[in-house]
Amino acid sequence: MLRRLLRQAAPRSTALHLSLRYSALYTAVTLLVFAFAYVETRREVSEMLGDQLEGEAEILRERYQDLGLPGVVGTLEVMVSLNARGSRFALFVGPEGERLYANTPLTPEEAPGRFIDKAKAQVVSSDEEMSGYELRRVHLGPNLLILGVGDHMRMEILEALAAALAVGFGLIAATGLIFGLSIGRRTERRLREIDRTLTAVGRGAIGLRIPEAPRQTSELLRLSGSINATLGELEKLMETQKRISADIAHDLKTPLQRLRQRLERFGLGFAPESPEAMEIEQALESVDHLMSVFQAILRIAEIEDHRRRARFAPVDLAELAARVHDAYEPVAEEKGQILRLKLPERAAWIFGDGELIAQAAVNAVENGLRHCPPGSEIELEVGEAEGAPVLRVSDDGPGVPPEEVGKVFDKFHRVERSRTTPGNGLGLALVKAVADLHEARVGLENLHPGLRLEIRFPPPEPARTTQRGTT
Repeated sequence: MLRRLLRQAAPRSTALHLSLRYSALYTAVTLLVFAFAYVETRREVSEMLGDQLEGEAEILRERYQDLGLPGVVGTLEVMVSLNARGSRFALFVGPEGERLYANTPLTPEEAPGRFIDKAKAQVVSSDEEMSGYELRRVHLGPNLLILGVGDHMRMEILEALAAALAVGFGLIAATGLIFGLSIGRRTERRLREIDRTLTAVGRGAIGLRIPEAPRQTSELLRLSGSINATLGELEKLMETQKRISADIAHDLKTPLQRLRQRLERFGLGFAPESPEAMEIEQALESVDHLMSVFQAILRIAEIEDHRRRARFAPVDLAELAARVHDAYEPVAEEKGQILRLKLPERAAWIFGDGELIAQAAVNAVENGLRHCPPGSEIELEVGEAEGAPVLRVSDDGPGVPPEEVGKVFDKFHRVERSRTTPGNGLGLALVKAVADLHEARVGLENLHPGLRLEIRFPPPEPARTTQRGTT
C-alpha cells in the first residue's frame, strides 16, 4: 500500500514523495530496532532460565553431598509439587539406568541437548502456554539428573512484548505516515503557491506576492521572503521603466504637435507640386509616424496601469468582431486580399473593456493585412475552447520564423530587421497588454503556411453576463 501511495505521489509532488520516503525509512528503522529488542529480550530470558537451572543444580549437589540420594529425591519432589501445571521436568537415574525419580516416561537418551519440546517431553498436565523445557544435565556421583524448567515465563514475556511492540510499531508507523503526509502536503501547498505566484507574475501580474505562512519551515519562509523581495525590486524597475517611457512620450508629444503645425504653416508658402512642398510633406509623414509611436506607448502604458478595469462591462465578442470585419473588409479588397468572418451561432459574452478589445482585434487584423501578399486570405474568427471565448485571426501568409514566435509581443520588436515596411513594432505589444489586462492568454502558431493569433479569454461569470444577455 505504501509503495502504491509513493508511486501515486511521485509524479505530482517531490516534497510529498520525499516525505513519504523518509516516513517509510523511519518506519523500517523502527521495525529493525523493535526486532532487535525482541531478539535481545528472548536471549536475556533464556539466560535467566539457564541461571535459574544452574542455581537449582548447585542446591541439589549440596543436598547430595549432605543427605545422599534420599535428599536429592525429596528435594525434586518438592520442586515438582511446588510448580503447578507441569512446569518442571525431572529425570533422575542411577548408574545402571534405574529410575530414581522422574515425572516423564522418557529415558536420558530421549532427552538430549539443552531444550526439549513440550509434546516430546510427555510431562503430565504441562502448561498450555509453554513450548518446551530448558534442560541442564547434572552429575551427582555416578547418577545423572536431567533437570528442566518450562519456558512459559519466557513465552508470556515475549507474547506481551510482541503485543506491545506491534501496537507501538503501528502507532509509530501511523504517526510517521500522518506527519509525513501532513508535512509533505503542507510543503506541496506552499510550493504550489510559489509556483502559482511566479506563473501569474510571468503573465504580467507583477504586483502579486507569495502569501505569508508562519507555520512553514524556515527554509520555505526564507525562500518566499527572498522571492517576494526580488519581485518587489523587479516591480520597481518595471514601474520606473514604464514611467520613463510614458514621460518621454508625453513630453515629446507636445513639441511634435507644435513642429507639425509649424511645418504645415511653412508649407503654405510653396506651390503644391514644388520640391519644397514635397520635402515638407515627407517631414510631416515622419512627424506623424513619431506621434503614432508615442501615442501607442502612452496607450500601452495606460492599459498596463490596470485602471481601465473600472470600465469593464459585458461585451459580446461576436458582435465586436463583426464590426471590425465590416470596417476592414474594404481595406482588404483594396489590397487584393480577402477578409473572412467566422462567428458562433450564439453570442460570445466576456467581461471587459470593449474599446480595448476592439483595438486588439484591429491590430491583429492589420498585422495580417500588412504582412500578407495580395491574394491572401485572412480570417477573423470567434469560437470557444474549454468553455472559454476565443478570438482568432488566421492567415495563409508567410508566417514567422519559429525563433521569433516568442518575441513578437515585445515592444518595438519586428521580425523584419531592415524595418523598411510600415510599422513600429507596437501593434502586437498592445494586443498583449490588452490580453494581460483581461487575464487572457495570447499566443501565435505557425500554420505552414500562414499564422494564427489567438486570444483566449477567461470563462465568463454567469452573474455578469446573464443580465446583459437577456435585455
